Amino acid sequence: MDPFVSTNKDEVQPQPPLREKVEKKPDEELKSRHAVTIRKSPSEVYTFFRDFKNFPLFIQNLIQVQVLSEHRSHWILQLKNEATVEWDIEIIQEIPDQLLAWRSVEGSEVETAGTIRFEKAPANRGTVVRLAMDYSLPGGKLTELTLLFTGEPPELVIMKNIKRLKAYLETGELPTIEGQPSSTSGSSLTH
Repeated sequence: MDPFVSTNKDEVQPQPPLREKVEKKPDEELKSRHAVTIRKSPSEVYTFFRDFKNFPLFIQNLIQVQVLSEHRSHWILQLKNEATVEWDIEIIQEIPDQLLAWRSVEGSEVETAGTIRFEKAPANRGTVVRLAMDYSLPGGKLTELTLLFTGEPPELVIMKNIKRLKAYLETGELPTIEGQPSSTSGSSLTH
């Protein structure tokens, strides 16, 4: 059970730390905790996040999220080797503009559970988004599988996607270096 989810709306729960933290268990299940401040209101961030069809806009290699019902969706992720991995999630707790909690349904290829909180940032500076997520992939050796299939460690992938969410919500686009000159090509822009 996620330590940041309560079945009682009024019960105060411990908050994840402000900085990202990753804990590895012996069975390679990972727990990630990340936080970011987004210059949008909690309502705006929650509304965008609650529409799962928006997720491919900021999650790298996420091909599609199909909404099956108000509380259930099907996810398809493209792996580096052109294979795909699919899973279904269900919403297990929801407080509009404040909290969304989910878990994968039994039989999914990816086991995941998590909570995302939307808190008004101090000094009216937007929303602090706090993510607490547990996840594991089939077959064990999660880190090696993720590196093999995505080229990056899982905690880095999650952190990048949270930063992509922030960029997309604040600017309406994702930063990219595609089409930009590179210093590794051997040419220089300054002479």
